[in-house]
Order: sequence, then structure tokens, then C-alpha cells
Amino acid sequence: DLPLWEGELAADGDLLELRIAHAAAAPYAYQLAARITEPLGTLRWQAEWTTQNLSPHVFRAELPEALRVTARVQGDGGLRDARLQAVLHGEGTPEGPWEGQLAGAVDTTAARLDRLMLDSPLGRVQGEGVWPLQAQADQALSARLAWQDLRWPGTAFDSPAGELRLDGTLERFGLNMQ
Repeated sequence: DLPLWEGELAADGDLLELRIAHAAAAPYAYQLAARITEPLGTLRWQAEWTTQNLSPHVFRAELPEALRVTARVQGDGGLRDARLQAVLHGEGTPEGPWEGQLAGAVDTTAARLDRLMLDSPLGRVQGEGVWPLQAQADQALSARLAWQDLRWPGTAFDSPAGELRLDGTLERFGLNMQ
């Protein structure tokens, strides 16, 4: 069972602009601010979600009790497109603190991951990619995942550097790992 969810919601505006503010009480402990312009016309939106010292253990008992996550997620877009950026920080795990970043966009033709980065005492992982959203066989797809000083605790897995690449089209693609 999930903990009781409580919070406050405020909305203010008119048919040209609407502002929404939402704050959830602990253990959810997040804030959301959103702005919607021209909701009846060429709708555009901007939003930011933040949390500080969130305890994921409250929601998933198998996660370390000391784990705390701080995050900021920002996005903007319209009815046919969106951009997203996220910055994450975690601490309280036996392996040590970690940082993460994510940036990407989506429109009617493709989803694009501009930046994926995870940096921790267990290594650094970076990635990017473009994936078509329409079933056209000639649309290009590409993805790259690279790592440095990657190790997995409790195992013999240890890789100083490597890269995994996926390139091609929906009909014909190749996968390469170095």
C-alpha cells in the first residue's frame, strides 16, 4: 500500500493563461508549478517539478532506507511537441552519492534523447539517441551508450571504458559494442 497522499492545489488565470501550483506533503514532498497559455488555441505549456530529500524506501521497501533523492524536472511544449530536462542527485547508498541528467524532446516524427548522464562511484554512463515514431521503414534511428570505469558491486564485472551503438533504419539496423 502506498502512503496517504495529501497536498494543496491552486489554479489562477483566464482563457489566455492558466497557472497551476501544487505541493504534496511528505512523504511525497514535491512541488509542481505549471503555466498553460492559449488553452483554447495554440496551447503551449511550461512546467517544473521539484523534490528534496525524497525517501524512495517509503514506496519500495527493498530500496535502502538511507537513500535520499533530490530532483528538478522541467518541461515545455505544445500539443505536438515537448522538451524535457531533469537533474537528479542521490545519496545514502552504500556505493556513495550519484548524479544524473536527462534532456530530450519529442514531436510527431521522433523522440530524441539529447543527453543521458549518470555519474557515481560505480562509474559514468552517457547516452543519446533518436527514435522514429512513425512506421516508415526509411526513418533513421540511432542510439549510443558509453561508459567509463563501470563496475558492479559484488561481482567481477569491471569495464574501464566501452560503447554500445545502434544505427540504421527500422527495417535494417546494426548493433556494435566496443
